[in-house]
Amino acid sequence: MIRAGWILFVVGGGFLSGCAAPPEPVNAPSSQPAPPETTLPVGIIGQVEPIVVYPARIILEARIDTGATTSSIDAYDETVFERDGKRWVRFYLLDRKTKKKYKFERPVTRFVRIVQHDKKSPRRPVVTLTISMGEVVLKRQFTLANRHNFAYQMLIGRNVLNGQAAVDVSVSRTLNPEIVNGD
Repeated sequence: MIRAGWILFVVGGGFLSGCAAPPEPVNAPSSQPAPPETTLPVGIIGQVEPIVVYPARIILEARIDTGATTSSIDAYDETVFERDGKRWVRFYLLDRKTKKKYKFERPVTRFVRIVQHDKKSPRRPVVTLTISMGEVVLKRQFTLANRHNFAYQMLIGRNVLNGQAAVDVSVSRTLNPEIVNGD
């Protein structure tokens, strides 16, 4: 049940729907309504959440973006190479808080072109990463991107949210960054 004062975006089945209840009457009590309930595995999350990336177990602040089809992660020093006849990519993640850098090597799932207005459209590798959102461990595709100039090193899009979480844009940091048995 959605109560007055809540805007809830639910991502599921390939559809994005938003709904807002009508405002409460002027004479209604001023207490905050209880949050809506959900049966989604992750539950209701906010616009910014801590996400754990495995196997490094690095915790990154992620911007939750229901308008993004695919998630992306801040990667630097990317090198595409061949291993056992397949394309792989070596890249690094930097923990901005500790300044520690983490090396990753992953098979390239595919390449995508990112359309940017008034700029050349770069070709970026997509890799599968294991992450956790609270206690839920997921394997999902991420575009490797230069997010150095962005406030958040990770963007979580619909490919992660679909069937897993609902988004309440009025809150942030609702998840506890659990280090669980991810690989």
